[in-house]
Amino acid sequence: MRNAIAGSWVYTMVLIFTVILVGYVAVSINYAHAYQINQKITTTVETSSGYNQDTKEKIYDIFDSYSYQSTGTCSNETINGHTYDYIGSKDRDTPDIKNGAGRYKYCIVRTDATKGGNTVYYYKITNFFGFTIPVFGEIFTFRVSDETNPILYPVTNDFFVTLH
Repeated sequence: MRNAIAGSWVYTMVLIFTVILVGYVAVSINYAHAYQINQKITTTVETSSGYNQDTKEKIYDIFDSYSYQSTGTCSNETINGHTYDYIGSKDRDTPDIKNGAGRYKYCIVRTDATKGGNTVYYYKITNFFGFTIPVFGEIFTFRVSDETNPILYPVTNDFFVTLH
């Protein structure tokens, strides 16, 4: 009887280790996938010289090519005591929402800085990936963020101001 209990204990430990290992690999693969998407979005914003409706269309083309479905919540960005608003986007056809509650596919925060007497803009892009178990649904949501290189003359200066 003692050997049977010891055997079941070892079996349980192996099972727990396997579940932890598979979970770690799954999260690592999802993170790499989300990071790759985030890099493409960042490149798109940089090559478009900022964020506007055309950039949004290109971003959703990236999401469609990866069958991206994850969502998450956004938050304002505070840098050097100044709070910057975020824009959240739920889908291609829904207008972007400024500082709204809810779950978004991605969030963008535009910050500014002065370099050499000129105002330059940075865009911080955040997208999400989740750890999903089929019966239980999405258990955890993780963020992946990246920031563009400085953009001297963004496509539109008032895009972040005019949204409500």
